Amino acid sequence: MFVMTAGIKIDEKIAFYQENDDLSRAYVLDSVGSAAIALASSEALGRMEKDYAEQGLRTSIPLGPGHSYWKRLEDQQVLFQILQPERIGVTLNSSNLMLPKKSVSMVMGVGKELPEHEEGQKHCDFCALRGNCSMSRVVSGYASLT
Repeated sequence: MFVMTAGIKIDEKIAFYQENDDLSRAYVLDSVGSAAIALASSEALGRMEKDYAEQGLRTSIPLGPGHSYWKRLEDQQVLFQILQPERIGVTLNSSNLMLPKKSVSMVMGVGKELPEHEEGQKHCDFCALRGNCSMSRVVSGYASLT
């Protein structure tokens, strides 16, 4: 399990642009922030998969509350009780949405005997929006930090 965030500064800058009717900049920065956190989480998951594989362990695909395949957003509360991401500045609002907005939480199984899945499969491969979501290009490997 993990929670990661791009931090509050990007939320503040987006809000600043919105308040000053600079909606184009707000939109672009919002999109860049979403892509950045998606790419960062994808890279982190890839590193974890590699590290576990070196120990002879397999990993499941990552899953996150609120995605189309895990609709119960209130399950965020369980992850937050365990991980306590408030230590890195991530909280839940009354609707169980994470703040800062450019944050992500995921659960990934680790073990010696896990169900087969194709190498490189991402959570986007199991999402009802796959093929219609521009973010899937980022987490599906069309973009990379390297």
